[in-house]
Amino acid sequence: MQTRLILSRLAMPPATCNVLVLEAELDQSLGDKLGHDFSEVLSLDESKELVALSKEAAVIGERTFLPHEIIVGARAKFADLFQVTRAMRLVEQRRRKDNNLLAQRVNPSKPARRSDTRYLAEDVVVAEFGEGRISTNSVAPLARQQIEAGYVLDRGVPYPTGDAPYGLALVEQLPTYRSDPDKILRAAAFAGWAFVESDEELDLLKLGGNLSNRRRNQRFK
Repeated sequence: MQTRLILSRLAMPPATCNVLVLEAELDQSLGDKLGHDFSEVLSLDESKELVALSKEAAVIGERTFLPHEIIVGARAKFADLFQVTRAMRLVEQRRRKDNNLLAQRVNPSKPARRSDTRYLAEDVVVAEFGEGRISTNSVAPLARQQIEAGYVLDRGVPYPTGDAPYGLALVEQLPTYRSDPDKILRAAAFAGWAFVESDEELDLLKLGGNLSNRRRNQRFK
């Protein structure tokens, strides 16, 4: 829940009003734990009126504005990592074309297994996926790892810790989403991961050095 809230706050407009809706009394402990990070906490019955209330001039709850430098930092990180993903995809496409190679075919019914993350450089970690399908469920644990290391949530504001490294995920084939091919790749980059297809010509140390330089040169870490 906390990871989702942090990602939502970073992705949505800075004045977004976040409301926690509890389904039952059993969820009250969750409300007690995270309620101070939301503009309002409602029960499921009360939430039925939320759409109507949101159209009123007086917005429900209090809005905690996200500081501009946090937004800039999140966008810079996303740009860094998604640029690496796109650039390496182009390199791989050219390599296949020059060598008359076909793209690898992945079994869509077989989820890809992932290795434990390890450090490639002081501020870059790498995770390797085996053969199989990469889904949003595959990316979620990696995203949670980066967000928990990179931000501290204080009354709805995700403050950067500066501790999260950049992530590099090596895959057999870049994942695609049916209605939006780059959706998973964008989500991964926003959470701190660049996805790259692994092959025998990939210079992993060089790529890790490139990511490390990008990480160090980022103004808002």
